[in-house]
Amino acid sequence: MSERVGTGLFAKKPLGLTSLKRSKKVVKASSTLYCGAMCNDGRPITESFRYKEAIRLGAKIIHLADTVTQDNEVDDVSRKLSQLLLKEKKVPFVTKYAPKTVADIIGNKEPIKVLMQFLKEFPSTKEKAVILSGPPGIGKTTAAHLAAKECGYFVVEYNASDIRSISMLKGAIGLGMTRLRKEVIIMDEVDGLSERGSSGELADLIKKTPVPIICIANEREQKLKPLIGACMDIKFSRPMPATIVNALLPIVKAEELLITKQELEVLCTKNGNDIRSMLNTLEFGTSAAEKDGSQRMDMFSATGRLFGAKRALWTDAEDFVYVDYTMVPLMVQEGYVHAGQDDMDAISSAAEMCSSMDLVQTQVMSTQEWGLLPLLVANTVAITRTVKGNAPFQLFPSVLGKMSKRAKHTSWLQDMGRRVSVVDGLRMDYFLGLKGAVFAPLLKGDIKGTLSVMDKLGLTRDDVLEALMEIGFYGVDIPTKIKSALTREWNKCGSIKCVKKSDKLDEEDEADEAEEDLY
Repeated sequence: MSERVGTGLFAKKPLGLTSLKRSKKVVKASSTLYCGAMCNDGRPITESFRYKEAIRLGAKIIHLADTVTQDNEVDDVSRKLSQLLLKEKKVPFVTKYAPKTVADIIGNKEPIKVLMQFLKEFPSTKEKAVILSGPPGIGKTTAAHLAAKECGYFVVEYNASDIRSISMLKGAIGLGMTRLRKEVIIMDEVDGLSERGSSGELADLIKKTPVPIICIANEREQKLKPLIGACMDIKFSRPMPATIVNALLPIVKAEELLITKQELEVLCTKNGNDIRSMLNTLEFGTSAAEKDGSQRMDMFSATGRLFGAKRALWTDAEDFVYVDYTMVPLMVQEGYVHAGQDDMDAISSAAEMCSSMDLVQTQVMSTQEWGLLPLLVANTVAITRTVKGNAPFQLFPSVLGKMSKRAKHTSWLQDMGRRVSVVDGLRMDYFLGLKGAVFAPLLKGDIKGTLSVMDKLGLTRDDVLEALMEIGFYGVDIPTKIKSALTREWNKCGSIKCVKKSDKLDEEDEADEAEEDLY
């Protein structure tokens, strides 16, 4: 009697490899077991439970490598299985030479030390989560896994780019769930959170989490600001080329690759110190994995190169714009006057191109007509070729600050308009009347008079001393002493009613003291 007994072991009349892998039958003493050299998981066949069970029961065991059978069916399957088991598995370099311990990770020793200290001290740490940020391919996720393992944690990993809604986010973290083991949650690619407010929601969930959370991001985008504020901020950076080269030399030797140390240094530069990319390059050849230099730039470097490399090919210059086609054009608009070096003809021509570029960019962003994007890119390159100089050292689009300020002022006006009961928002027409009603008594030191007007109009202290001052009353100069007095009175309870109540109590206290003096 023969029995099919599972991976690596099979009966005299097997049904095929698929059937063998799925077989769950128990070995019997009457079984005849045929086996290869290795189990499917890479262990020697002698470590298999079924192999040991066959020995214990005294079942007949036949090793395929030592047997030649006349049974064509068994011979055919045996040959296929032997080839499958004995065939050397090709393991990618990035897996084969992946770090096994924290000490094996190339570079970033200090950030990893901070991460491990956080995990060891949790939950007594001030923060309940950390955020690891830095360029891709430098070992952030690997460091998180190995640090958690060495600190005794079981890792539960989620890819934030696959969690598209806040409800999915809550379900992934599982607040309120009883943990039966020491866990750490790794949220990879948190910069991929797409739903509006997801970053803030995750920050709120972190404040309630019973387990440590490790967030990982490649880019420190503006939308991650709430999350960064709720986490311990740990920044990873690309290791130095010499460090990477020294770490890769043993791999080159082990794989018998014909590449010198100097060639490794050149390869490191071409791949932007990206360790993962370098390993792929070593495995598949430089032409297969050589990394595009423009993809390693940020918008500041790309803009600088765009102004500076005026002899570069037009296609190369366009690649600089594509690094960030929303920000680079704005930065070019910010810096072209400086780069014009007082050449008014060049500046004038560049200004006309800026107008055209602005119209195209507005059309692309408002209507999503991405077919116009090449025109936007070409305009941006043309501006930098028109002016002769380079971009200024500190370059950032001031228009972003103005847009932010405008949005803040609009929000203030809408908020005050609702409280003042102005249907269409607080228009500038109302400001002249407010100036006389609110600031006239305040400048005379009449705090109660100002508070009375504020109470009737529903204005707050911030409305008066911040919003109204910044939006419309640049000429009003209120002494610090009066601002402090108004703040003290407002803080008592936020309205004139409190001030009147406080005055009444003060009068009663004075009357009681006078009555006591009589006795």
